[in-house]
Amino acid sequence: MFISRVAPHLSLLCRGTAQNLRCKNMLEIWWRKMNRHKYKKLLKRTKFLRRRVLDGRREKNQKRFEKDLQRIWMRAGLKKSQEEWNTLRIFNKQSKVSDRLKSTD
Repeated sequence: MFISRVAPHLSLLCRGTAQNLRCKNMLEIWWRKMNRHKYKKLLKRTKFLRRRVLDGRREKNQKRFEKDLQRIWMRAGLKKSQEEWNTLRIFNKQSKVSDRLKSTD
C-alpha cells in the first residue's frame, strides 16, 4: 500500500475501514509537516545566496536613485553636486566597519 511506503508509522493506524478518514487526516498533517520542514531546510540552505541576490537588487535601486537625483540637479541648472552634499544611502545600508573607517580618517 502507498501509505506504508511513504509513512510506515502511519500504516498501523489505517487498518480498519472506520479509520480511513482518520488516516487521511493524519497523512494530510504529515505532508504539511514535511513540506514545512523541507521549506525551512531550503531557506537555511539558500540563506547566503538569497542575501547576495537582495544585495544586488539594493545596489541597483541605489544606483537608480542616485541617477535620478543627478537628473534633478542637472535640470535645476547645476553641472555637478555641491561639495557639502552627501548622497543618501537609502537602499544600501552602510556597514558599521565603513563608518568606523571614516571616523578614524
